[in-house]
Amino acid sequence: MVVYENTDKIETLSRKGGSFVSNLGGTYNVATSKEIQAIESYLLRKEVSLNVALKRLEQLQKEKIPSVNSPSGFFYLSEQTDAIYDFYKERYPALFEKQEFETYEQLKHRAVDYFEEHFPDID
Repeated sequence: MVVYENTDKIETLSRKGGSFVSNLGGTYNVATSKEIQAIESYLLRKEVSLNVALKRLEQLQKEKIPSVNSPSGFFYLSEQTDAIYDFYKERYPALFEKQEFETYEQLKHRAVDYFEEHFPDID
């Protein structure tokens, strides 16, 4: 669970699948540094370090929330997944057209599958 200050109220976010569910009624899609590591590795077809993934998130992020489960992980709220998707779509338009990626979630799932298959020893 992550505690996040939202204006004058305290919002708690509980992880549910690929999203966070808020005690104030919202649901947020999130991107993690590990997901960006998988996406970068998938798109470049080589292993990308977690440090490179963190730098990419810092480049794209507006708001960073530390992960409770992993001291080295960070979560980014919903607008970020759209910005991340658009960033990669602009950089790799042919691949996105060929693979027919329409959402961040589709890209993420393909990338995570690739990453787990090709780099199984990386946590």
